[in-house]
Amino acid sequence: HDNGKPATTTIDGSPITATTLTRWLCDATVSRLLVSKSGTLDYGTAVRTVPVLLWLAIAARDQGCRWPGCDRPVAWTEAHHITPFSAGGTTAIDNLALFCSCHHHKLHGNEHWTARLEPNGTLHITAPDGTERTTHPPLLRNTLWPPGEQAA
Repeated sequence: HDNGKPATTTIDGSPITATTLTRWLCDATVSRLLVSKSGTLDYGTAVRTVPVLLWLAIAARDQGCRWPGCDRPVAWTEAHHITPFSAGGTTAIDNLALFCSCHHHKLHGNEHWTARLEPNGTLHITAPDGTERTTHPPLLRNTLWPPGEQAA
């Protein structure tokens, strides 16, 4: 029975009611995503291109562009190696974050922007002038410590 409350969410965090979910499942292929904190979503340096299942796990965590203040949805993003693959960076969930094309290119440009990703998904972006801004994965925003800390 659909009471109008979300039964689940899409990969970008949009709420889905039970009625909508039932309608979609009529002719859909369903993929299961198991969220793991064991670090098993790691292809090391053997694979440069992000495999689909790893990309889906990153998309579930990031739910869109992680650049501070950007609201681009998952469908507009690309996975970025925080430590570049060419410098030994791994194709692993703890070294990848989603950015829209504009912000992805900013990190690859000669503008001296840098990114640092913590194991819990907290992302720090440092501007050329040294100013740092932090973003948290949407699902962590309500679990920040200490209480009252504001997500960027």
